[in-house]
Amino acid sequence: MKNKAAFTLIEILVVVGILTVLVVSVGGIMGTTFKAKNTSEGNELLSSKAVYILDQLKKDILSANPREFTCTDGVGSVKISFKTKNNTTTILTCFDADEKITSQTASGTYKYLEDDFLVWCNGFVTCRKDETNKVTKVELKLNIGITANVAGAGSTGVYYGVAVPRE
Repeated sequence: MKNKAAFTLIEILVVVGILTVLVVSVGGIMGTTFKAKNTSEGNELLSSKAVYILDQLKKDILSANPREFTCTDGVGSVKISFKTKNNTTTILTCFDADEKITSQTASGTYKYLEDDFLVWCNGFVTCRKDETNKVTKVELKLNIGITANVAGAGSTGVYYGVAVPRE
């Protein structure tokens, strides 16, 4: 009887072991890549939302009369109110309870965050005043995150903005 060429059990086990290492390595790389993609998307979403909100709040503050502010000098607060140059009142508020940032003006109330975002309001707005009690600078601190039900869940960020009311 003639011997036929075939693979031995040892050779097959070595090949299976090498393939297992390759599959596990590729799976780990893919998992890390998808996690990085979600984190990147979350950070981009937070960044664009923060820029939009800070721009809207700055526009409101730029329309303010610097001598008609209700805010505490140098202390972070969750609320600021002021009279605009056309003598209407605007109130900017950060609510921890329902996780929203709002702007109330004579023309209505505007909410700047949807349900997919979280906000922490500690130190939301700080006023800097001069010796005549005129507001010289308003500093905004926006601490937001993404809820668990969207891409980039768990991403958080702190964004800062500064507005200087003009006379």
